[in-house]
Parts: sequence; C-alpha cells; structure tokens
Amino acid sequence: FNQANQFSFMVEPQMLDEVGLDFEISVSDGITNLTRADQINWVFDNAQSDVIPFLDLNGEWQMFSIPYIIEDNLIETIFSPFGQLEYEIDWRLVHYDKGEYVDAGSGINRIELGKGYWLNNKSNIEFAIKTGSGSINTASVFGMVLQEGWNQIGNPFNVPLSWNNVRRENGVIPSVDPILLYNPENRQFVNGDVFPPFAGAFVWSDVAQELAITLSQSTNTFRDLAEELMTSQNIDESAWSIPLKIQNMDQIFEIAKVGMHPQANQSKDQFDKMAVPRFFHFTEMSSYHEDYFYPYFSSDIRPTSNKESWLFTLNSNIVSGNITLSWDNSAFKHAKKQLWLIDEQNSKMINMNSNTSITFNLKEDHKLSFHLTADDQTLPLPYLFQIGNPYPNPTARISTVNISLPESAQVFDIKFTLHDLQGRQLKVLAKGRYEPGIYEFETDFDEFKTLESGIFLYRLEISGQMGQTIFKKMILKK
Repeated sequence: FNQANQFSFMVEPQMLDEVGLDFEISVSDGITNLTRADQINWVFDNAQSDVIPFLDLNGEWQMFSIPYIIEDNLIETIFSPFGQLEYEIDWRLVHYDKGEYVDAGSGINRIELGKGYWLNNKSNIEFAIKTGSGSINTASVFGMVLQEGWNQIGNPFNVPLSWNNVRRENGVIPSVDPILLYNPENRQFVNGDVFPPFAGAFVWSDVAQELAITLSQSTNTFRDLAEELMTSQNIDESAWSIPLKIQNMDQIFEIAKVGMHPQANQSKDQFDKMAVPRFFHFTEMSSYHEDYFYPYFSSDIRPTSNKESWLFTLNSNIVSGNITLSWDNSAFKHAKKQLWLIDEQNSKMINMNSNTSITFNLKEDHKLSFHLTADDQTLPLPYLFQIGNPYPNPTARISTVNISLPESAQVFDIKFTLHDLQGRQLKVLAKGRYEPGIYEFETDFDEFKTLESGIFLYRLEISGQMGQTIFKKMILKK
C-alpha cells in the first residue's frame, strides 16, 4: 500500500493466456470481507493483429474464420492486400448460407464472428492477411444460430473448443452432427470434434436452433453417442454399419456408410449423415430420400430387418478413371446374413461377405446398390434396366456382357441383339420372357467369318408398359 492506502500490482504480458487474465481482490478488516473480481483482456491494433493462418497452397480452397471482435470487419478492408487482383479470376471468397453459396460483394460484405468462409488465392502471390485491430471475444456465452440443414460456421473463440461438448451441454446430440473440417491438401472433409481457432467447418442441424457456446467447453472430449451405438460391423447383429472407402491413385478415404439399427427410421434420424453441399471440388456418394427436404444421405442407416436395399450414386469432378470401392468384411465374412453389392452401371453383382473391394471405371454418375438378404440362397435384384460394359473391351474374339432387369415387374418381354454401326442385326443373344435378375451373355466373334475390326452395338429392347431400348458400344480388334 502507498501512503494514500492505495494498492497497485503490475500485470506482466506473460501472465495473460490466450484470452487474458481473471483476477480477484479480497479485502478484510477482521470484521467485514469484501471481494471484487474482474478481468484483463487482450486488445490489439492493426500492427499487433494476427495473420490468418492460411496454408501455402496456391489455387486451393481453404476454410477459415476470425475469432476476434474486429473494429472494421468489412471484407474489402481485411482483404485489402488483394485490392489489385481481379475478383473471381485471381481470388474468391464465398460463404454457404440458406442452401447456396454467396460471393463477397454479392451477398456478404463482412466477416462475422462464428461463421466460416471459403477462400481461394490463385494469384501465385503470397499475402499475409491480418485481422486488423480489435479485441478478444470474452463473451461468457456466444449464441450461434444454426439454420435447418447445413451451416458453415467458425470457432467464435481464439482457443480450441470441443464441438461434442457443445452438443452435449446444449442437449442437441440427436439433432446436431459433429463438425466437418476440410483438408485442402487432399480435398477431403474430416469428421471432427476439436474446433481450432481460425478454423471454419460445416455442421448439420435437423432444425433451426441457437446454441450457447462458452469458453468452458474445452477440448476434453467424449465419444459421439450415435457413433458409440454403431461400432459393430457384424451384419448378424441388430445394430451395425459398414464404412465404404474409395481409393484412387494414392488416396483412400471413407465416402459413405450403410447399416441398420433397431431405433433407426427409414428417413432421417440421428444415425444418418448427410452429403456435404457440393462445392467446386467434390467427390460424393449418397442415397436419395425424396421424402426429406435435403435428400442426399452419405450414411444411410435403416431399421433392423432381414432384408433391405440401398441405392447410392457416386460422382466426382476430381476423381476419374479406375477407382476401387472397398470395405472391411472381417466381422461379417462368416455371417449368416449376406451383404451384396450390385454395380448397376456394369450389371455386376458381388457378395461382400466374401469380397472386400470392387473396381470400376468412373466416367459419370455411377449407380451402386447394396442389398441385405437373410442367407446366401436369396439373391438380390437390381434397381435399373442396364446393359453392363462389355469385357474385355476392345476384344480380339470373345465378348462377355451382362444385362440387368429390375424388381419393378414379375417378368419382362425382351430382345437382346448385336448390331453393326449400319444397324444390321448380326445375332440374337436373347429373346422372350425373363424374370428380374442379372444375366450374362457371351459372343464369339469367330462365328462371323467376314467381320473386320470396328465398332459394334449391343441392343436391349424391353416391350410392354415399361418399354425402353438401351444400347452399349463395344470394339472388335482382330
């Protein structure tokens, strides 16, 4: 104390943590006790402000947020170093809002606390983007408003948060999913819990709601309840799920999941996961539920039964050519129930209990169906009319091709023929009434002594109410 009975204490910068310093002063004269508490928080000017930690990846989209209360949060101010660059040509900033992506200047003008954003710098020029002057967010509670469906959010604090703790403390584990963080190095989303400062993420909410986020929601994590209930991969059990992984070149990642649970619904429930909104770079695999407002399910968990079918579509604008879809069958290879995969594009069926992968050529949207049957004597039926890709193609002599007839009718009146490019019929491979299923046909081109190398067409004609005609090209190289 000094002579005026004033007490002073010097606070050194190293005493403050990322947020600041909480302090408490207690005074007692032996009779009365007085306590006062307060805090000291960081403030900073432009020179002292942090650089947004973008990776040095020219031309790649990255997600970010700013966890500070910025005095001037206009996009044109924060990103003023890009001022001489041409927007949409050299750089671009977008935010996902209400079901669509909106551009800087065309729907968003400010970087807001608690929101995430996409940024792409294609200029080949390195920039240090600083947040600008402001202060730490010290609000005891930050109210994060989630819309129904997908939300692009940011960590509102400059310390890591546990998103699962946020979900638990708000009582929203069944209706709000774990966050999806984006890895720009492999262009994939990763299911996560720890929400780093400056990070952006996508999160799904079944309903519009507001979450209370506090600094006390630390990174001491717990397992996600839905994941806890879906740990088995034994299809004979009542609750199971099978992750499906895609492999192309040197990349392998989980892309979808099928499964069952006694508490699941046919439509959306806490066990399902939704496909992330399609962006400039995407590889996605989803089933379609027309009864739900956002119909694209990447993880489709159905009520437990002895028979079920799923139809997925795989598409990508960054993966092409031969790709492999794989799964781990170690827990169900000896199961009584059987899981089947039908490559609908190629009219090819495999038993997943005895196989662990399938390879196909991805050129366009690729249909794959999955089927659970009670035993190995019950074969599943395809979803689509299709002529599979002939193999080998080109061929020097023998050509094998499958056709698919779906479960939509009890019997089909078909004619399956081979033609040259002038339309001349060379051979009838099948004609008559066929039940639903997958059929294989073989052609020996040595039967046609006068045929030269060239392009030929398989033609499948279905008569009746569901009538249609499908063609598939094959190449003969003698």
